Amino acid sequence: MKSVSIWLVVILAVFVVNSAQAEDGFYTGAAVQRTSLDVDYLSSDEATATGGRFYVGYAISPRFAVEAAYLNSGWATWTAPGAQVDLRATALSLSFLGSIPLSDRFHLFGKAGYYDGEADYQAWASGMGTYVFSEDLDGVTLGAGVRYDVGRFSWRLEYDWYNVDNGTADTLGLAAQIRF
Repeated sequence: MKSVSIWLVVILAVFVVNSAQAEDGFYTGAAVQRTSLDVDYLSSDEATATGGRFYVGYAISPRFAVEAAYLNSGWATWTAPGAQVDLRATALSLSFLGSIPLSDRFHLFGKAGYYDGEADYQAWASGMGTYVFSEDLDGVTLGAGVRYDVGRFSWRLEYDWYNVDNGTADTLGLAAQIRF
C-alpha cells in the first residue's frame, strides 16, 4: 500500500501544480455512501454500512479526468447464533473518468481504476472470545454516475464496484464537489 500511496501523492502534486495553468481543471469533493459488502467465507448474506469518500481530481479536458480517492466503508456486521463479525474496509484509489454531457448542467460519467486498501475484522464467538485481524486488498474498481453542475459546484450520484479476492463491495453515494 505504501508504493501506491507514494504514487498517488506524486500524481496529485503534478495535477495541483498544473491546475494553475488549466482552466477549471482541479476539483475536490466528499461523498456519503452506502456500502454493501459480500464476503464469500462469512455467509451468503450481504452486510451494509454507511461510510464516506473524499476525492481530488484533475479534468484533462471537458470529457476526461483523473481522480484519486480515499474510501472508508464504515463498519458492517454479520451475525449468527452465538457469533458476530464486524468488517470495515479502507482504500486509496486512482481512476480515469470519461464524461458525456446530456445538457449544460447534466453529465453522465463512467470510471475505471485500481484501488489498494485494507479490511479490518473483529470476530466474536461464544466461548471463544474476540479475534481481531486485517487483510490487504487491491484490485479493479469500476463506477458510473450522473453529475449536476451549478456554477463551480456540482452534485454527483454515483455507483462504484470493487473487486476483492473473496467477494465484492458496492457503493452508492451522493457527493458534493467544487472546481477550482
